[in-house]
Amino acid sequence: MVFTVGNPGSTNRLRTVAQLEYLRDVQYRNLSFMMNSLYNKLEELKSVNPTRADEYENSDSVFQMAGKASLQPTKPFSIHTFLQEKWTLRKKQRSFVNNDPELKETYGGVWKSIGK
Repeated sequence: MVFTVGNPGSTNRLRTVAQLEYLRDVQYRNLSFMMNSLYNKLEELKSVNPTRADEYENSDSVFQMAGKASLQPTKPFSIHTFLQEKWTLRKKQRSFVNNDPELKETYGGVWKSIGK
């Protein structure tokens, strides 16, 4: 067994359910909105200044791809399935801890603390 401090690496496996829900509900959607807004602004600039359309076209493809990438984690299969698995595991862990008085005394409040 390996104990780590914090959330090393970039894997979502080490994130808490609360962190994953925040990413799904807030961060990914805000990022997607921002990228789509930038893409739309560049489209507007192409019509205002046609001589620089190629330059804007190069930039807008970057924002378009970033906007699509930021939506990937909110697709039903990826984050929702992953969250369901995390919740199931969490329930099993809590049940195991709560069924043992000694473990409950020591670790019973861990999930509440982590959620904060």
